[in-house]
Amino acid sequence: MLFWVLVGSLTIAALLPIVWPLLRARSQAAPDESLSPLVAVFRDRRREINTEREAGRLTALEAEAAQAELLDQMATELPPESLGQVEPDDQRPMAGAQTAMRIAALAIALLLPASAVLVYQSLGAPELASADPAEMSGTLDEARIKAMIEDLEKRVTTNPDDGEAWMMLGGARKFLGDHASAIQAFDRALQRVPPGARLLAELAESIAITQQGRFSGRPLALLEQALALDAEDPKGIALMGAAQFQAGNLAAARVHLKKLLDSMPQDRPEREELTGVLARIDAQIGQAGPQPGAAQPPVPAASGQPAPQAHAADVSQAGAISGRISVAPEFMARAGEARTLFVFARAPAGPRVPYAVLRIDNPTLPLDFTLDDALAMDSARRLSSAETVVIEARLSRSGNALRQPGDLFGESPSVKPGAKGLALRIDQEVHP
Repeated sequence: MLFWVLVGSLTIAALLPIVWPLLRARSQAAPDESLSPLVAVFRDRRREINTEREAGRLTALEAEAAQAELLDQMATELPPESLGQVEPDDQRPMAGAQTAMRIAALAIALLLPASAVLVYQSLGAPELASADPAEMSGTLDEARIKAMIEDLEKRVTTNPDDGEAWMMLGGARKFLGDHASAIQAFDRALQRVPPGARLLAELAESIAITQQGRFSGRPLALLEQALALDAEDPKGIALMGAAQFQAGNLAAARVHLKKLLDSMPQDRPEREELTGVLARIDAQIGQAGPQPGAAQPPVPAASGQPAPQAHAADVSQAGAISGRISVAPEFMARAGEARTLFVFARAPAGPRVPYAVLRIDNPTLPLDFTLDDALAMDSARRLSSAETVVIEARLSRSGNALRQPGDLFGESPSVKPGAKGLALRIDQEVHP
């Protein structure tokens, strides 16, 4: 209702400068019933001239000359706004003009808003004006995303050439962790819209995730194309930094990640994490750098979610914790619905900020895992520096790093860094 009240107020404000002069001209043109004595004298004099001409006492030329002399005298002695009051015989044409102006004002006042409403109904989004603000507020949840996907699927079915709808469908599917379907939608979008840096980066990330986090091949080519279109796109820069680090090109990785850090606002919490990643790269460059295929640190993606990791199970780094994750029989069916496995190492008591995080998309359980300092969330809080930690494994259907109702998880007892052969069982559910 507030929206339409505002629209109505703005419409009135826009029409008033147009309609008011037309209505005001009508009132100004209306004759004044209280004529001044001077005006009455001139009117009587004009009647006398007409009477003398009709009686034959004045010829037509004499009457015309007398009328001209009277008009000159009127122009000299009467104010301009009173001249129309001396011409009562001309009031009928003036009344016709006033009627025309009234019709024009009415037409403008009715037709202009009606035309605007029709155009808005055709080209705008009138449904948003009546949307429930409560439904539009808050964060997106899985149910809302699924509803959005259903609407978008209907839209692309009705209009398969709608590239924007394909692009939105790919983003929604990716949000839910369905990267295989997201790739198909992004590819359909690329066939219908000009390639953009962000679209290419999103597609590259989804393909890399389906390749167990590897950027080699098409993902790297897509990122090169994305940065060629927009060298300042944050997501493209972040993913290219991760891809170069993964390939062992530390210098190139540092260039991209330093550029990302420099473009990041000072109040962004990711700055500290990214600074730690750069410090580790500098240390490795100083030690002659890692070999291709070495474990990679967590490079934050532009979306704010941890980048997918592919980590070797035979890491011999000091403080590494390794073991095997399984699922309780009663949760096996639901575990198959999960798209993402998160493995955390956190303090038994105190802040729940993890020392290290491992993310595995489309996991097949049971599986072996290894956590070490290379997976640290904060370079100042390394896993090897902790006295004891609790290892938590959580299966997420949404792919959200934060706990969500319906997630399945399991926790280990407190263990010291360097523990091997840990048996971790997923046997609990996160409740609202």
